[in-house]
Amino acid sequence: MKLTHKIVGLAAAAALVAGAGLAAAPAATSATPSKAATGTTLISFKKELAPITAGITPVDPAKKSGNRLTFPVVDVTKNVIGHSGGITIGGVTVSNPKITIDNKAKTASITVDSPLGVIELFTVKHLNTYNKTKTVVRQGDLHLTSNQQIVDTLNTLVGAAVFTADMGLGQIRITVNK
Repeated sequence: MKLTHKIVGLAAAAALVAGAGLAAAPAATSATPSKAATGTTLISFKKELAPITAGITPVDPAKKSGNRLTFPVVDVTKNVIGHSGGITIGGVTVSNPKITIDNKAKTASITVDSPLGVIELFTVKHLNTYNKTKTVVRQGDLHLTSNQQIVDTLNTLVGAAVFTADMGLGQIRITVNK
């Protein structure tokens, strides 16, 4: 087994194990009912992460092309954008990403459904919003969680300091059609 595939598999397992000891990410509280939506979220990983991202397999309807992943937007509830699909890494599947946006701080958190519940794996910084006639586009920098427990668990299982808290992973663009 290639080292990069082993790292990817161990990273996924570690994230899930670490998530077991964490409280679930807070759900958005809103009286606004969820509404069906369309759009796409595109994640573009840094090119230097290609050996790690090569081990990611999309779960339909998510798609992968090179170092890019896309997920269809399926609903919007106030500040939460729901997606369908997922990814499998090292035999572990996480799915249904939800992006909770903090417009004031220009940040977001990304949670996923895992075998152990809902866990936060990523954050978004420098999130800018562009309102267009028929769409809202948000773009920002994708980072690994800043939760040191998850990062430490990832590095322990890998046996090397591969991951760092708040590690920059690439870019994210969220497009929601009005």
